[in-house]
Amino acid sequence: MNESWKNPYVAGSPIRGEEMFFGRDEVFRWLRDHLMGQFQDNVIVLYGERRTGKTSILYQIPRRLGDASYLPVFIDLQQLSLDSMSSFWWQVAIKISSELRKVEGIAPINRPERPNFADAPGVYFAEVFLSQIQETIGQQRRLLLMFDEFERMRTKVKAGEFPADVFDYLRSLMADHRLSIIVSLGSKLEEMESEYSVLFNQAIYHKITFLNEADARVLITQPVAQYYSYPNEAIDFILKAASGHPFYTQHICHAIFARREMGNVALVGVEEVRQVLPDVVEATAQNLKFTWDDVGAAEKVVIAALATQNSEVGHAVSRTTLVRLLQTGEVCPPAGELTTALQTLRTRDILREEKSGEYAFTIEPFRLWLSKERRLDFVREDLAKEGVIERWQSSAPSVPAKSWWRQPTWVMLAVMLLVIIGLGVVLLQKVQEQKSVAATATAFAKLLPGELIAARGTADAAANDLIRLNDTATAVVLTKTAEKELAVDMATVATIAFATPTSMATIPQEQENVTATAEAKVAATAIAVAVQASATAAAGVVANLEATAAAAAVPTPTPALLVATIINPALGATVTTELVFQVQAYDPGVGSTDGAGIDLVEMRIVDSKGTLVYERTEKNAAYCAFGGGEPTCLVWVFADHNNTWPNGSPVENGTYTLQAAVQAKDGRSIEVQTIIEIQLPTPTPAPTPTLTRTSTPKLLVLFPPSHQILFTSNRSSTADLYVMNGDGSGLTQITTNVAYEPDFSRDGKRIIFTSGTETPPRTHVCLYIVPLNSPEELLDSLFLEKAYNIGGCNFWDNWEGVLSPGGQQIAFVSSRENQGWEIYTMNIDGSDLKRLTQNLNEPGKGSVKFWGQAWSPAGQHIAFVVQQEGRTEYDGPSDVWVMDTNATKFDQLTDKGPINIRPAWSPDGQQIVFASNRDGNFEIYVMDANGTNERRLTNSPFDENFPVWSPDGNWLAYVRFTTNNHDDGDIFVMTTDGNCPITDCNVTKNGANDWDPIWVP
Repeated sequence: MNESWKNPYVAGSPIRGEEMFFGRDEVFRWLRDHLMGQFQDNVIVLYGERRTGKTSILYQIPRRLGDASYLPVFIDLQQLSLDSMSSFWWQVAIKISSELRKVEGIAPINRPERPNFADAPGVYFAEVFLSQIQETIGQQRRLLLMFDEFERMRTKVKAGEFPADVFDYLRSLMADHRLSIIVSLGSKLEEMESEYSVLFNQAIYHKITFLNEADARVLITQPVAQYYSYPNEAIDFILKAASGHPFYTQHICHAIFARREMGNVALVGVEEVRQVLPDVVEATAQNLKFTWDDVGAAEKVVIAALATQNSEVGHAVSRTTLVRLLQTGEVCPPAGELTTALQTLRTRDILREEKSGEYAFTIEPFRLWLSKERRLDFVREDLAKEGVIERWQSSAPSVPAKSWWRQPTWVMLAVMLLVIIGLGVVLLQKVQEQKSVAATATAFAKLLPGELIAARGTADAAANDLIRLNDTATAVVLTKTAEKELAVDMATVATIAFATPTSMATIPQEQENVTATAEAKVAATAIAVAVQASATAAAGVVANLEATAAAAAVPTPTPALLVATIINPALGATVTTELVFQVQAYDPGVGSTDGAGIDLVEMRIVDSKGTLVYERTEKNAAYCAFGGGEPTCLVWVFADHNNTWPNGSPVENGTYTLQAAVQAKDGRSIEVQTIIEIQLPTPTPAPTPTLTRTSTPKLLVLFPPSHQILFTSNRSSTADLYVMNGDGSGLTQITTNVAYEPDFSRDGKRIIFTSGTETPPRTHVCLYIVPLNSPEELLDSLFLEKAYNIGGCNFWDNWEGVLSPGGQQIAFVSSRENQGWEIYTMNIDGSDLKRLTQNLNEPGKGSVKFWGQAWSPAGQHIAFVVQQEGRTEYDGPSDVWVMDTNATKFDQLTDKGPINIRPAWSPDGQQIVFASNRDGNFEIYVMDANGTNERRLTNSPFDENFPVWSPDGNWLAYVRFTTNNHDDGDIFVMTTDGNCPITDCNVTKNGANDWDPIWVP
């Protein structure tokens, strides 16, 4: 795929740069007015719902504020370690000093030392640190502290971990130290206003809501103007579906771009936009769940009920209809709570009031998610368990004795019959009269293929089957048929008369014999629907049915067969040294370019015994079994991988079948295959094989990296696992009770980590594995419940577990057998334990230990570190070695030092990255996999360690320490040639210690 065809939309992360930030001019005008005017000594609060753009606005303030006298400092409280006030103020001071070092004309500021904040952190921060800052920046400039995710401060105060007067202290800083403060708040604004009045009573508030229509239109159209365009009706549809919400607008446009083919410049129609909405629901499900979890019981039943309406995007529902839906679902809150809930949902931008008393969802993906994940009957069950339904029912007023539905049965029947007859007259004008109820059911079965319509043999079965009919709330009770005469109950009379054109003359007289059975409840529901509906709505139902019938009468053209070809290798080809497996596929109904209309291609290699030895799935237009891209695929050179397939299976002589299963975007599929013969040359022994690196064209690498990073941090006082996006956004804590040294299997189906501590109170260090269906399950609340101990650790320590590429074995370091640090392997169930290393007593070096192991991508070799026993990681000496997994051959790769540590393989297995202090301090180096061609990638005055390659081979993550005790690590990223494509590639920027990064597959 052409590298210029890049998705410009930012789906999920805050907008840091200028290119994809649109609008908000009124916000920045408001900020300028209130920062520089009479309100400059007041806290400024930007509030609004999640993902409305508050963080993005804070990122833009340095560029958009328009006043150089303000020095903005962005502080993300989600990324700070808030374990104590001393840690908090030290980290704030670090942020300030780091940002000011970037400002021209300001003298260098020394990095604050943590011990200075230990005893009286607030006093030191204000009286010493801020005083030094003010002296440095001068009286004409003013610090502007921008606190994002400010609710986290409240959480710490409520937990008793921060003193309640921290907000008073912030207020005093503004008054005494020429400091301005902006904070962003979400849905907890009212609670913070009431609880911390000293800070917030004098605050100035501005709500951050959706983009205005003009700015939203620019966001939709401008980024893709060079690729394709939108007609007005498609833009209007997106505006209705997202209401200008920047997060969901970006997601919709991102999904549209992802589905389109390069070079297809046709207009994007409404139907294409509609088709991506399920993709948006899936991509934003976590955020939608946050919104759901953050509202009360009454709000939940309201939106769950409104989501049951099978309506067009933006369709509004009246309060009367809403009350009926709630009553039918037996979840109706008292009138006062219902009014408050509707007001809350409007205030929180979840619903909008189209006109007086009519409500619609602002975000269509939310309605779609609710209709699937939060059905009204499920919500009722949950609220009933919590006692909410009982409370609502007990508070409901009693029904007056003379209500019409309390009248004698004959009165109710008379009213129902009048309604039915009136609706029947209207419908009789639209559709030819049928001769029997059974015939009517048959006709509807033809009109609505795929719906649940069937003739039932008994009245009980019919009363239980209700279906949704088009966009109305009409319930159709399925007809009862039998070989004898039809018996029609009142439910059938009501619904068939309303929803179908049955003549009243065809209704049998047996209706007078209707008894109070289970069917009576169905009849009552159906009649309530009929009373609420108007004759106009009924006519609309008929019109929809007629249109459905007309559409069904038009034959659907049979789509052309998919085109799929294995273009390399040729059928019957004999392969001796290398293999290229490339597929071309397209849907002729969409286009003739490779990948047109194709969703994915799964490529498989099967040996002569029928055993699957390798498989790979590609979802882009470069269908290559071993990776690569247009115009060429990667070549799998057998000798470079010890004559194994990428999953470690051996390549043997014989016949192989190459299969390709192609799936189109509309669900159609086709399979093709070719047969080849593999004849490996007779191996020639060589003392040290020389690796030949395949020349790969240099690709354009754009920030941020596409993969997430899992890492260890002590920002919450103990070492635990965190995950974040490649640019540092989306930070989430994964564990909460000591976890470090994580590693993934290449397929993302397993993760291993170490837990335990050697500091008092000592616990043995153990390995734990968590099975995953996909890497996304890192965020599953049951993540740790699925963890199981592997290898035992009751009497010894096991640590540094790394998973083999196939995820079936573990290489780890253990102190078992009283042999010190040795490297072992075992299966993931603990079986087949093997010791690979032997503690040596080398002349001049003494006893040594083995650690830092890393599997090669093909799974046939392990790189590791050999170091003198008793030495720590940073006081060596040590070198990088490599061995085969049978521990029969060992090769030393480094001999310059004294310290060479932390080896990690490139995804293609041709290079190894490592850390070394050979040039003074620790830097990141890379070498070929046989130890040649060493070169340095970093060059800074600080120690750098823990390098690791991204799965796509484009990035390296590593850790930089700025103190000698290596307890303040930050995670950086760089391209594989050692460059940072942006101003600052520090993606954690945290005052705590971050280390052990790995990339999420």
